[in-house]
Amino acid sequence: ADKIAVDAVLVCLAAAREFPPWALAVFLVRDAGIAAGAVVLARRTSSVPRASWPGKAALVGLAAMAVAFTADLRPLEGPLLAAGLSLAAASGAWYALLFRRLAAAGGRASGTETEGGRPA
Repeated sequence: ADKIAVDAVLVCLAAAREFPPWALAVFLVRDAGIAAGAVVLARRTSSVPRASWPGKAALVGLAAMAVAFTADLRPLEGPLLAAGLSLAAASGAWYALLFRRLAAAGGRASGTETEGGRPA
């Protein structure tokens, strides 16, 4: 739900021409990829990855970026956009690696990585 809320704000900002459409596309593709990976993994293994610290860090960065663009804090927009893109890329890569590892293990992982899965 938190990803949807931040993405909705960014969509509105892009529609108002207050946020770069290319950056919106990056964030939407990343979030769609994470959601699709979770759905595929859940169907194959009955495991759903838990939220991770890289994902939470990215969310905080994206929320700060959204606030800067919403409040028209121009001096902060560029640096927060760069930080948001970096955090989103890092968390997207982290989730991709996690999904790959869980899929290869048939969903077996430590209890800190999945909900509903079979701990190793």
